[in-house]
Amino acid sequence: MGTKDNSPIVLFSPLDWGLGHTTRSIPILEALILLKCHVFLACEEGSACEKILKERFPQLHFLPLKGYQISYAKNTQWFAIKLFLQIPKIIAAIQHEKKMVKRWTEQYNFDTIISDNRYGFLHKKVHSVFITHQLQIAAPFSFLEKLIQKINYRYINSFSECWVPDFAGANNIAGQLSHPQKLPATPVEYIGPLCRLKKITKERKYDFLILLSGPEPQRTVLENKFIAIKNKFSEKIMLVRGLPGGTPGLHCDANFTIKNYCDAEELSVLMAQSEFVICRSGYSTIMEILYLQKKSILIPTPGQTEQEYLAKKLMDQSWAYSFSQSSADYYNQIQTAKGFTFYLPQIEESSLKNFLEENILD
Repeated sequence: MGTKDNSPIVLFSPLDWGLGHTTRSIPILEALILLKCHVFLACEEGSACEKILKERFPQLHFLPLKGYQISYAKNTQWFAIKLFLQIPKIIAAIQHEKKMVKRWTEQYNFDTIISDNRYGFLHKKVHSVFITHQLQIAAPFSFLEKLIQKINYRYINSFSECWVPDFAGANNIAGQLSHPQKLPATPVEYIGPLCRLKKITKERKYDFLILLSGPEPQRTVLENKFIAIKNKFSEKIMLVRGLPGGTPGLHCDANFTIKNYCDAEELSVLMAQSEFVICRSGYSTIMEILYLQKKSILIPTPGQTEQEYLAKKLMDQSWAYSFSQSSADYYNQIQTAKGFTFYLPQIEESSLKNFLEENILD
């Protein structure tokens, strides 16, 4: 076990559907480094995932692993159908993961394998961990949810244990997604929200921070809606396009500033400088917003039932304000959100390092 200095060797890989799995991996990787683990990261060469993680962790060992490369329908009515048609591609990616992990394990003798939502990223002879906040995957119909959960659990139960980034109690973030009536057979640990950003204090500079993210073409659709109404605002606004492959330059137009991309340090500053955050209701983004105690306006990606569920749940419990991307009047929705009464949860500092110490080093 471990290297010559007896440090554990850990293999880690996040799913490549959007950047949420990548960004929420950062606090786990930071904790593993603090614990002196030798970490190998598997991700697709040249991908946004690799770019972000290499910039943040240049000292780690990177292994090339092809992503799932899922594409999305432009028409949201076809979202589920197009995803369904790509199931053979997903199954092939899972089988490829298994083959690559087997090869790497023979070469590097890993002590622990950690997969953020990659179903084939495990080895039967190595302690393998699956990270997910979706023990129950939201679907348009209840019979479909039951079928998907059965398949989901079949994969999850192949792992040694499952870590859920949410609170264990009733006052949680993901609701029935992370707290279904029936849990998988493999042991489940609720490890609390994950956030790569830092709590800092800055003087307020922006009224609204708009964070664009998620798959195309919906990312561009939402960007264009804000650009079309930018002259209506008297408030100061920063829009971050969420394009890590682009240049980081700024475009300033009166009180409306546009930036292509921010790293975690820059984003921590912008969060601290802004009163409201306008963004998608992706789970990783929600964890960051709640951890930083920010008032948020959520616009779920059309057709993504998980985001639609989370946005409604958080608005119902006054943790966020939400409206649909198809709303006819963005300006008035945002002005209404300014008068919304927010009851933000108090989130204690994470004990992630202690949790990993008990589960990885012992």
